[in-house]
Amino acid sequence: MRGSGLVALALSVSAVVGVALVAPTTLPPARLAAQDSTPVVVIPTAAPTTVTTAASPVPAAPAPTAAPAEPAAPVATDVVTLVAWYANGPDNAYLDILSLQTDPAFVAGPVAGAGSIGRADFPDPAEGLPTLTINDSTFNAYLRFEGDVAERWTWFDDSDGARPATLVLQVEGVAGPYQSYFGTATFVSRDDGAGGVLALALRPPGTGPAAAAPAEGDAATDTPVEGDAAAEGAAVEEAPAEGVVDEGTVETIAPDVPIEEPTELGGDEGEQPAT
Repeated sequence: MRGSGLVALALSVSAVVGVALVAPTTLPPARLAAQDSTPVVVIPTAAPTTVTTAASPVPAAPAPTAAPAEPAAPVATDVVTLVAWYANGPDNAYLDILSLQTDPAFVAGPVAGAGSIGRADFPDPAEGLPTLTINDSTFNAYLRFEGDVAERWTWFDDSDGARPATLVLQVEGVAGPYQSYFGTATFVSRDDGAGGVLALALRPPGTGPAAAAPAEGDAATDTPVEGDAAAEGAAVEEAPAEGVVDEGTVETIAPDVPIEEPTELGGDEGEQPAT
């Protein structure tokens, strides 16, 4: 009995396995219809992300630097320029002249610790004219004509006494290496009593427009020298005149108009004609 039960169980298992093995692989129509009607979910594949980075701006090529123009050749001149610093002397009795220097910003000033190289004196106009001494050279201001002004000031804003201002003197060298040089001495005044820059522009003697001008009395005149008049008179006598009467005889025909005596110019006695 027990053996027959085991046999029956084995047969049942075999039958089930056999049905499973021979079962059709095709799904039932209902299942197929349901499967066909079910949408297929397609998971999109993410497109590869392209990271675009902004291109760094390329710096523009620098414009070619123009070569600096060469400075024009200086005009040849024989004028000498002396430049110095000046400051008020003790008790403002005179101006002390010192060596000058400039800093990198071109601001002028005296050389630190340097001693005096000269002085400028301005006496009372009734007593004399300004004088300057620089090392071994001495310069005197001078007047060009009677009534001329030795000191010519240009004030700031044309306001008398306002500074900065400039003072110009016409000077002539009277001693030292620049004797007989002539030109101008210009004082650039920063402020009242604050000193400033002194510049002299000097032309050597016998040069410049003044040297080319003829001296008084050198101009040629039309006045004939003695002897020329006699020659001129002889030529007049030799020239034949009108009115030949006889051969070898010369007769001049006098005009019918009477000759008047010349009158004196100038009017009253002592009065000179205007020029």
